[in-house]
Amino acid sequence: KSKRKTPPPRADTDEGLPRYAAGDTSLQVQRTRARLQEAARRVFGRKGMAVSISDVVEAAGISRPSFYNYYSTVEQVLESTTEDMVAELNTQIDASVRAVDDPAARIATGIRQYCKRAHDDPDWANFLLHFGLLNPHIIEVMRRSLPRDIELGLQSGRFPIGNDQVNGAFALIVGRV
Repeated sequence: KSKRKTPPPRADTDEGLPRYAAGDTSLQVQRTRARLQEAARRVFGRKGMAVSISDVVEAAGISRPSFYNYYSTVEQVLESTTEDMVAELNTQIDASVRAVDDPAARIATGIRQYCKRAHDDPDWANFLLHFGLLNPHIIEVMRRSLPRDIELGLQSGRFPIGNDQVNGAFALIVGRV
């Protein structure tokens, strides 16, 4: 006998999009989305791309139909989780270096915070290693602060590089971290 696969539940919008948009601010929606992202981070960090929706919902402790209220595909939860992880850490880094004038010290602080987070949370580190730099949206999020500090170092004379080397310096720093 063959097992019948249950088709994914219909989304509640005409466009077939998830019911709860990323900007929904209700506490229950935020908590469930956070549970899904935390579960996705753990299972993707451990299994790489061999993750199914079933893996994510099992790790999150929610039903499969509930998953579809938030995401349409496992790729969507992957992208959302990665973007939120990097944006959250970059926000923390920006807040911690706001009063620091030296661009080299700003960059060093950011590097230390990434390394500390990776040390404290190996699933976070594995997830970021597997997926963080493969997603063009993530590179865009990372480009919001690091190139700014490289440019500040260039303008202040702290970094003796040419304007044409800013992208190379960005790639070198991100690659080394």
